[in-house]
Amino acid sequence: MSSKKKEKKIEKYTLVKKIGKGAFGIVYKAKITSSGKIVAIKKVYQDPRYRNRELEIMKKLKHRNIVKMYNYFHTTGETEEGVYLNLVLQYVPKTISSLNRYYVKKSENIPILLVKVYFYQLCRSVAYLHRLTICHRDLKPQNLLINPSTAELRLCDFGSAKILQKDKPNVAYICSRYYRAPELLLGATYYGKYIDLWSLGCIFGELLKGKPLFPGENTLDQLKLIMSLCGKPTHQDFLAMKSQYSGNKFPDFEKKNIQQYIGNNVPKLAIDLLSKFLVFNPKKRIHPLLALTHPFFDELRDPQTILPNNRKLPKLFDFDILELKTIHRDMRKKLIPSHLGRKKKKNLTLK
Repeated sequence: MSSKKKEKKIEKYTLVKKIGKGAFGIVYKAKITSSGKIVAIKKVYQDPRYRNRELEIMKKLKHRNIVKMYNYFHTTGETEEGVYLNLVLQYVPKTISSLNRYYVKKSENIPILLVKVYFYQLCRSVAYLHRLTICHRDLKPQNLLINPSTAELRLCDFGSAKILQKDKPNVAYICSRYYRAPELLLGATYYGKYIDLWSLGCIFGELLKGKPLFPGENTLDQLKLIMSLCGKPTHQDFLAMKSQYSGNKFPDFEKKNIQQYIGNNVPKLAIDLLSKFLVFNPKKRIHPLLALTHPFFDELRDPQTILPNNRKLPKLFDFDILELKTIHRDMRKKLIPSHLGRKKKKNLTLK
């Protein structure tokens, strides 16, 4: 028998409709012909000169807040030249982006409890990726799949994801502009996974405000919007961002009141947590698991809390030892609600 690893068995699929299109591929809603199960199929061009990084990364991932990959196969285009990789993925009906549009049309903000539930799960997914040394590099509302009935969230689209290696450069032109970290805007190529943490802050602010925090029209405009809210970076900040520019190239900005900018009706605890993500120095941005211990999320740890549709909260606290390994023991204890009992905490105590 050949030792060469084979692809999984190829099922037959019936395409239902196109549900997404990006620079690197098309996503279809489909069903498995034999069972009728609904799936999503992402079709991307497979350059024969390279291995597909997204496929290699998806094979490593197994977390409740990351979209599942069921299968993959290659096809040749009927009218297109070349070979195409097809990723068969878990189908999730909505996105955070569509949820935001729904509430904007109603002239309302997303209920703060839903903000907590969704952002909590997003932080968990990013913490998991970073533990595997994977940087997503394109966190944005369109890549956050949700089931509105259960309030479950799953991170998707790993087409830009990469295992970053220390002291090796990467492209700076990465991540959608509204969610792009300032070090990327400043042209840094030696950056770390901390760029994802800035994106988390931008997404969190958008959930709270109802629209993008920094809707820049170009790179310079993006930087101006960021500095108008966060102030001008210090000399030490520029050094920490490994930027080729210095602060002398930028004018001083009068810092806006972040509470007023986001909304006076937004809880102060939310503003406090947001400010811990939107930090110029990449290494001073809050770790996503540490963020989950913030008092802003205390409502989720209350056993009486239920979703607005009167359903139970999704599973939020089923951490494993490896998931918690990157934070201090005292912080681990804060992650597990007291009503889950001592046994759960004891099992998660690392020696």
